[in-house]
Amino acid sequence: MSSLRLWEQLQAGTSEVDWCEGNYLIYPNIAEFYNTISNVLFFILPPILIGLFQQYATHYNRGIYLIWVLLVVVGIGSTYFHATLSFLGQMLDELAILWVLMCAIAMWFPRRHLPRMFQRNRFRFKLLVGLLSGVTTCLAFVKPVINSISLMTLGIPCTALLITELRRHIFICLASYLGCVCFAYFDAATEAPEKGPVILFWPSERWAFVGVPYVMLLHTPRKSSIKVT
Repeated sequence: MSSLRLWEQLQAGTSEVDWCEGNYLIYPNIAEFYNTISNVLFFILPPILIGLFQQYATHYNRGIYLIWVLLVVVGIGSTYFHATLSFLGQMLDELAILWVLMCAIAMWFPRRHLPRMFQRNRFRFKLLVGLLSGVTTCLAFVKPVINSISLMTLGIPCTALLITELRRHIFICLASYLGCVCFAYFDAATEAPEKGPVILFWPSERWAFVGVPYVMLLHTPRKSSIKVT
């Protein structure tokens, strides 16, 4: 019975979510053609960012690689969902976004805003976030609305935190379009200001408003000092 139910969830059109784009109008095997192909950036940007953040990862925080890999997973889930409009595709799409948010919170939530029990031991905070993510993931398959509520609950404070952190960096934010890059910069600027973190743009600083932003550490020791995340 459970295998039959899983098979039903794989079927096209089993999701209760259907966006405004007409279904199967462009290509007979793709439900929402434009929403599907629009995910191409999720497969282009993360590999570029992995290369651009190599110095940041080597000398400060290797956890940044996990964020970029998860963004690829978001692209895979979103592509599958919009191509099939299946319930499983919906869950993969939404849960991948949830895990990106949870990983970002676990890594970059400012230490000064954490409860005292977590300020000296961030690993405990990461365990708590991981546990909550696992529980939410399991419950989402039972009650999909739980995942939607979780995304909204996390999205609002993340946006508020970003605005708060941007009081001194508003022009940097306007020049970049990836929130993860901003949080990576804020984390390094707060926890390791002596490394001289700055936001640069690839392929050229002249392309600041259309280039790919990344974090560069201007002052790094010969021996890498990696932050364990």
